[in-house]
Amino acid sequence: ADTSPPVWLALAWVKNGKPEKAREVLLKLPLSDPYVRALDMAADELAKKESTGDLLGMFEVMLLSFRGRPAAALLRLEILMEEAPARPALSWLAAEQATRVQDFRSALAYAGRARSLVQSLSPLQMGRYSVHLRRAGHRDLAAMVARQAVLQDPTSPLLQVHLAAALAETGESEAAEAIYRRLTQDGSGPAVAFRDFGVLLFERGTLDRSLELLQTAVRIDPRQPDAWVNLGAVLNRMGRFEEALKANEEALELRPNFPFAMHNKAACLSDLRRLPEAEQVALATLALRPDYPECYLTLAGVYERLEKSDKALQSYRRALELNPSFVPARVRLGRSF
Repeated sequence: ADTSPPVWLALAWVKNGKPEKAREVLLKLPLSDPYVRALDMAADELAKKESTGDLLGMFEVMLLSFRGRPAAALLRLEILMEEAPARPALSWLAAEQATRVQDFRSALAYAGRARSLVQSLSPLQMGRYSVHLRRAGHRDLAAMVARQAVLQDPTSPLLQVHLAAALAETGESEAAEAIYRRLTQDGSGPAVAFRDFGVLLFERGTLDRSLELLQTAVRIDPRQPDAWVNLGAVLNRMGRFEEALKANEEALELRPNFPFAMHNKAACLSDLRRLPEAEQVALATLALRPDYPECYLTLAGVYERLEKSDKALQSYRRALELNPSFVPARVRLGRSF
């Protein structure tokens, strides 16, 4: 009821099995509207030969996802998969939503189900499968699958990015960096290449170049919440807290209830001494992700600045309960108490 007539027109085209007509309508609308983005993604999925069946259900899944409710989207997908168990597109979508809630083992299981429903994976599907393998901790196998995908389609920049990410996690950082440099050298590569290269350099402490790469990533494609949140992390490390706060707010505009962006926002607010706001955002993050030790560490710092020693001590201890080898929490606990 709160959408515009063009959105309903696009939905009608989707419902009647004409996603190309829906896309014509959607191109004229702002992608900041979650309904528009959901329909845009749904129309794209439904344009694929494998995506037939409950069109309205597909739209509902996309809308829940863009509204920051991946768990609800996953539940809706479970229903759709029961009704149409032979649709691999649904399993791939379920894998993406499981990733959003940090359930990487389930994500891999859904991707494996999608793989079992087709005779052979396309190179792009192999690339997606390698990502789920990597996130579930199967790094060597992920690298092998990513290499196979690149061998089948050596011209795909996206597959090169998947391979570089897999190589970086198997200790082949020089090979990964060579791929990223080749993809970003003339400024025309895919946004995800700039994003991932920026993250790699951030982890090495090369902040200036990391900042440049991540700024390029969001300029090429400003609809990447992961790029915005990593840009915010770099800016925060550089002490540019106001800019970091804005970057995390951009990420949350694109993906509401994004725990990493929420946590980073809380950290920025704490550094800006906006402590009551920082406490509120950190607590909201932990309501979504109660197993987030880094957020408990941030919350402990907020409580120290608010001179609430008991709550700070409790937060430090909770961080260490979740990750006993969490060195920053142990160091700060020993220093403060």
